[in-house]
Amino acid sequence: MKIVKASAVQLSPVLYSREGTVEKVVRKIHALGQRGVQFATFPQTVVPYYPYFSIVQSGYQIIVGGEFLKLLDQSVTVPSLATEATGVRVRELPVKIENLLVD
Repeated sequence: MKIVKASAVQLSPVLYSREGTVEKVVRKIHALGQRGVQFATFPQTVVPYYPYFSIVQSGYQIIVGGEFLKLLDQSVTVPSLATEATGVRVRELPVKIENLLVD
């Protein structure tokens, strides 16, 4: 039987900063790697951030409002510099991570 050390990560984003949030994710990945974690999952909406405004605004306000545009502006495209930066940093880890899932 093989034992895999896993982690479910709860991480707050750096609001309105895709780069800041990606850097925070990368730091967390390094910390997990130092602890021997082999499998980690991150919140789906950590980059750019959870659309908190969706529960307090109408659909029309969401579509025409500035918050939606900020969310769109900070979204991540795959592949992109943000995903490449994460991949490069993970490959630099001092321990081998067999599986890494960034959801």
